[in-house]
Amino acid sequence: MEGCGDSLPEGDSHPIADIDSQSSILSSNLFLDGVGEVVVTLNSDGLSWRSAESMSNEEDPSLCLGLKLFRKCGTGVKFCDVYAAESVGWGVVRKSSLQNAARLFSGHSFEMFRLTVHYAQKSRNSTNVWAPSRYSFGHKDLQTCRMWVNRIRASLRLQGGRPKSLLVFVNPRSGKRNGCRTWEAVAPIFSLAEVKTKVTITERAGQAFDVMASISSREVNSYDGVVAVGGDGFFNEILNGLLLSRHKASFPPHPAESTQPVKDGSHLTTAHDAETSDNINNNNEDCSPLLTHSELDGSQGAACKRGLG
Repeated sequence: MEGCGDSLPEGDSHPIADIDSQSSILSSNLFLDGVGEVVVTLNSDGLSWRSAESMSNEEDPSLCLGLKLFRKCGTGVKFCDVYAAESVGWGVVRKSSLQNAARLFSGHSFEMFRLTVHYAQKSRNSTNVWAPSRYSFGHKDLQTCRMWVNRIRASLRLQGGRPKSLLVFVNPRSGKRNGCRTWEAVAPIFSLAEVKTKVTITERAGQAFDVMASISSREVNSYDGVVAVGGDGFFNEILNGLLLSRHKASFPPHPAESTQPVKDGSHLTTAHDAETSDNINNNNEDCSPLLTHSELDGSQGAACKRGLG
């Protein structure tokens, strides 16, 4: 079969696949879009690949007259960054790694069955921003592509902590009334990652608060997270609705007064009387903090005698 004037490269009708029972490694020759034929290996933590063409240090087919002629491409991707893999059917796969410059300028490409690996990578301008990206591979055998998709998906299911169900609130008036458009731009990512979403587009202020305040704890626990498509105020509204209705602490009870009699010397007094007596003594100590009880009583008695005299 021909594609873009070039015949499909000959190769094994079946993948060069080795499945090790101990290391669970899968390896096949695939065509990476924009690069050419590569040997792709799947292991426990991700995918890696290297060129299938033998290249020496002295002769680099990516160089022509001292110039680098094709774009840089990664040599692997970790499963922690991959969120989906899918088979995309028959189509064009471009090949750039050619043996000579004459074929390079001819625009070499083939048509074959393809699979796409979707992943997220950090932005070059900000480490806090992740951008969706993808690698496209091709093979002339459809079953080979399907096998790779199934194996990648099986590896992704082993990744712990991935959300499966999310509750989404969209404020259509946020971001210059672009809230709905923002959600429509990212919704396909959740769909590819097989994450179920329940979406609520708010129609009034405080609606998200009311929903979160009235939702049962059982339903809250059925979600892996809550997504707020809006500004900081919209996020705080959702958070307050979640917390205020579930973390209300009752006031502590008032302590009951004790009326049990307490024996003091030759007569009985109540706890209230004893407390009153202690308060009087404490007041005296406050007035004369440097005098003991005996000295304080003596000085007060002398003062009384002088007053009577």
